[in-house]
Amino acid sequence: MTPAQERTVLLLRREQFTVACEGREVVRVTRNGDNRVIMRDGTQKRGHHVDFAQVGRVSRQRG
Repeated sequence: MTPAQERTVLLLRREQFTVACEGREVVRVTRNGDNRVIMRDGTQKRGHHVDFAQVGRVSRQRG
């Protein structure tokens, strides 16, 4: 994680975000359906990632 990513993640953790996945290029954070991707330069983007524990739940609920 780059220093810029560390600063951004620290700020988001203060807002109750949790780190979902940490990769070489990006860090994914989530809070109550608000998913964000932290880029190497510390900028944020909206993310569309889901928690791996919830992947199969939607299809089971619809049938």
